[in-house]
Amino acid sequence: MCTLPSKLQNDAIIESILEIQFNANVPDDAVYGLVYPTLNRHYPNTTTLPITNIPEEIRRTDPSLRYHAWYTFEKHPLRINLGPRSIAFINTKPYLGWNDWSTHINHVLGVRRTDGTFPSFFGQRDISNHLY
Repeated sequence: MCTLPSKLQNDAIIESILEIQFNANVPDDAVYGLVYPTLNRHYPNTTTLPITNIPEEIRRTDPSLRYHAWYTFEKHPLRINLGPRSIAFINTKPYLGWNDWSTHINHVLGVRRTDGTFPSFFGQRDISNHLY
C-alpha cells in the first residue's frame, strides 16, 4: 500500500485554497461576530474589504456578490476570507503541508459548526509553479 507524504519534498504549491459556501441561520452581520474572537486570536491582521463600502441592500440582493468575502484575517502564510455566506482558507507559500493546514481549518470549522451554518459547497484549488 502506498503511503502519501504529509509534506511535499519539492514543494511547488504557491497557493492552496479551500472554500466553503453555506447558509447561515443568523443575520449576515452576526456571522462575523460569531467567529471574530477565535479568528482574531489566531490571525491578528484583520482587514475590512472594499465590498463593505457597497450599500447593504445591493450586497444582499446582487447574486454576483452573494459569496464574496467581507473580511480578511491573516497570519502569514495563512489567510481566511470571511463573508456572510462563505469562508475561504488560503495557504500561500510556504505551503504548510496538509496536516498542519488542516489543523487550522478544523479549528475554525469547529467554531463555525456551532453557529447554525450548513455548508452547501466545498471547493479546493491548488496553484503551483510547475509548468506541465
